[in-house]
Amino acid sequence: MSRAVLPTLVALLLAAPGCSRDASPDGAADPTGAETAGDPYAPLPPDALEKLVDAVAAGSTDEGGTEDGPPPSLDRPYARRAEAIEEARAAVRGAPTSRARRLDLARAYSGAGRYDLARAEIGHLLRDDPRDAALHHAYARELYYERFAVDAALLHLRAARTLGLPPADAPDLLFLLGEIAEARDDAARAERFFANVVKRQPNHAEALYRLGALARARGDDAAAFERFQRVVRIDPRHVAASFGLGRLLVGRGAVEEGERLLARHARL
Repeated sequence: MSRAVLPTLVALLLAAPGCSRDASPDGAADPTGAETAGDPYAPLPPDALEKLVDAVAAGSTDEGGTEDGPPPSLDRPYARRAEAIEEARAAVRGAPTSRARRLDLARAYSGAGRYDLARAEIGHLLRDDPRDAALHHAYARELYYERFAVDAALLHLRAARTLGLPPADAPDLLFLLGEIAEARDDAARAERFFANVVKRQPNHAEALYRLGALARARGDDAAAFERFQRVVRIDPRHVAASFGLGRLLVGRGAVEEGERLLARHARL
């Protein structure tokens, strides 16, 4: 899809009934307490889904256009990028071009930070099977990390929900919805999504960290402290949580302990 066409498609889909920019990853049973009418994160209504499926089947999966560049929170290691990509290609070289091969290659590309190549592999599969919920989910993830294309990624996530994403994939989808809500400056909704992730996976360090950062931003240092502390217990090498906890300790007067944690953070 050309960059000129994307805004039109996004606008049409957002304008469809139930697609206005105002419910929840789990519908009526959603513990976030969100409304279902007019929810920008809800499953796509049938007419909007059909428009997206038709566009994808026609090969229009290139939702181009960087909005603001990668979100600052994406602290992903890019070491050995070239080596990792070559290892991925070597692993599948000569194998038949199949769904499994493309997915393996996409995962390797994504792990190496080449979200563009990962998205291209998933896009091939999505054009052949535009009603595959898992592919829409994977495509949205790579699209968001590659181009920070918030609205386009959100459309594919909503399609994944409509098409019935497996329950095992729910935490990953909810986390990405939380990231997108943050990108849309919807802090309250982001917090609900991240809390929903933690409800399903209590030791999800990154979701806990995001909850701590959101609490800190709204001035709830007690909640931030508890969440950062949990993250550091789960993952002692979590740099951002270690730094946040160290600063809060210093602010509480535990200067020696806080400075020790900050010094460790500097070494990570």
